[in-house]
Amino acid sequence: MLFYRTVTVLAMTTVFPLLTAAAGTEFLSTLASTLPTYKTWSSIGCQRDSIHGRVLKHLITLSNTTVGACLDACLVDDYALAGLEDGHECYCGNAILYDYPQPPTCTFPCAGNSSELCGGPESLTLYQNADMPFTVGNASLLSTYGLWGFWGCVEESGRLLANGPKVPIPTEEMSVERCTDGCAAASFNTAGLERGQECYCGNTTTAWPSGWESTNLVECSLPCLGNATEFCGGTLDGGRFVAYSMLPGFGPTPPDWLQQSCWIDNVTSNGGTHLLSRAPNVTIPGAEMTIEKCISACDTAPGYNVSAGLVSGDECWCGDYSVTPGVLAYTGCDTRCTGNGREICGGEEVMLIYSNPITALQSYSTFFRNWSLQGCFIDEAWLTGGPRLLPTLSPVLPDDLHSRRCMDSCAGMSFTSAGVELGNECWCGNISYTPAPGVIAPISDCNSRCTDDPFETCGGVNRLQLYHFV
Repeated sequence: MLFYRTVTVLAMTTVFPLLTAAAGTEFLSTLASTLPTYKTWSSIGCQRDSIHGRVLKHLITLSNTTVGACLDACLVDDYALAGLEDGHECYCGNAILYDYPQPPTCTFPCAGNSSELCGGPESLTLYQNADMPFTVGNASLLSTYGLWGFWGCVEESGRLLANGPKVPIPTEEMSVERCTDGCAAASFNTAGLERGQECYCGNTTTAWPSGWESTNLVECSLPCLGNATEFCGGTLDGGRFVAYSMLPGFGPTPPDWLQQSCWIDNVTSNGGTHLLSRAPNVTIPGAEMTIEKCISACDTAPGYNVSAGLVSGDECWCGDYSVTPGVLAYTGCDTRCTGNGREICGGEEVMLIYSNPITALQSYSTFFRNWSLQGCFIDEAWLTGGPRLLPTLSPVLPDDLHSRRCMDSCAGMSFTSAGVELGNECWCGNISYTPAPGVIAPISDCNSRCTDDPFETCGGVNRLQLYHFV
């Protein structure tokens, strides 16, 4: 039986289940803690963590780890959450940034007090400070807010938005709403969020400013520290920000689809065809074109549901491949959609492309040489100490990975099985059987983008995307 705990999250209420240990694949388990309460803190269960994306943002160094020492340290800065892991690590935060599906295991005694539990391997014993609100990821794109609309994920080499909001926003309170409100109060029409905690403002006058380079939305997917349900820009070392504007922009992206930037679409030089050459099965009147309608039409086009492209504000085209289509268009992607003037639908001889990486993943199994996709599988050898599904690490460099390169590498070493994991790992071996049902994971668990082809997925966290040579 499920019991539910209600947690107030900013201006909304989120309800999530508290589960028994046997059902520990959900958000929290009710594994017992030897210290259920401490001062203003209460234990709220055991939560799975990962070295690839920490559930709580801030690591606190303690000389002698106990539950009390960790909670006292987090209380100094008034954090809503505290967690202990691996017997000796202490973390604080105001949001559960990632909600990992794997069961947690909180069984390690604290280094400073063996009678208390301090998490386990990649598992946090979690505590909440009084009834302070907190948000729970995983994050997604907030498409619109008030008069603001999502504009794109922008790559920058210098500071493209040079101003700050009218009133500085504490990093632990950062969210899309706080940033855009702050920029509007300072009379700016463009806002950018970066590193999950930074807000920048500026004024732009064109649909896509000169010098801005659009990049894959997955590169702007760090959760906001003040609201873990929202994207707040890119990598921890900067260089990617998620942009919002009161001007027309690229608009919202439907679930499972990713924006793949704008590309030169010169029909004459392409031999009379567009980059994506199939018209959707559903007719969209030219005066009603929007990003959402085009993607929806392509999503239901059998055999052509991998990519969707918009041209000239009123044209929609679909495609059956997910490879990089040609030359990026740094200018000219500025024509408003006829059905929604706040969105951009490509430009003259410029195609704005979206793709569905899960569909693309499944498509590769049907036409990439003799390799066939077997599915997504649990591969937690580095946690359990047991053998990997595939034992040999390929020499493919982490920054150069996509599934076809991994398959080629494994074939070159005379292996008949290839697997990609975490977006940047390629593993090889010889498996003459399909792994047991107990290690099969949902295909949606293999959701890490390949480092050298963001149109495609390459496994996930402890998830191997497995191919066989047939």
